Amino acid sequence: MDSDDDPAADGILQRSEADMGAARIIVLNTGMKMGTEDHLADLIEFEKRKLEEEELNAKLTRRVQREARRQHRQQQLKRHRMAQEIQRQLQEAEVKQRELEARGVEVEKSLRNEKGEEGVPEQDLMAQWFSLVNEKNALVRFESELMAQAWELELEDRHSHLEQEIRTRLAVDESKKSDEDKKVEALLLEEMLEVVEQRDAIVAWLEEERLKERSEDQDIESMMLQKGLLTAVH
Repeated sequence: MDSDDDPAADGILQRSEADMGAARIIVLNTGMKMGTEDHLADLIEFEKRKLEEEELNAKLTRRVQREARRQHRQQQLKRHRMAQEIQRQLQEAEVKQRELEARGVEVEKSLRNEKGEEGVPEQDLMAQWFSLVNEKNALVRFESELMAQAWELELEDRHSHLEQEIRTRLAVDESKKSDEDKKVEALLLEEMLEVVEQRDAIVAWLEEERLKERSEDQDIESMMLQKGLLTAVH
């Protein structure tokens, strides 16, 4: 009998082809499974690295913030000591000013002959009076400079607080900020600009005061020349 007409042989061939097809399907499924597992492993590794980077960035951010807070506290302490020193000098200047005013009253009385000082010429009394005026003016100017320094310290302290707050807020990822957060940031930046403008105003005020002081000095010098207490320099 020809093999082509053998039913048993045909059955064997059909089973072999079916087995080969099943084997191919198993191989394909196994390959797909292995590919999927490799892909999952890559995703897991990627997410792991991403988490590690985020943790590292968070640690660096916290370290920077701690250092910024430390420096802020040091600067704040320094400003506090400076403010105390300014307050001390203002108190001393106030005492000195009362002493000058008391001496000035005595000299003015002597000039009006309300309390005569025997043997003290009027010219000498006038010289004492102008000397007291110059001392008082110098003291008033010193007090003004101290007040300006106190004002600058207050603004510097406010600027430092704002800078710290803004820096903390900027460290937060933009995607995590609400509209309210962004609004607060804008307000803080606006307030910081106002502080800068006020510090500039102090500088302008001090320059204006210096111009006024020069004018006052010239007026006093003219009066002293008229009284013959100074010799004109040509």
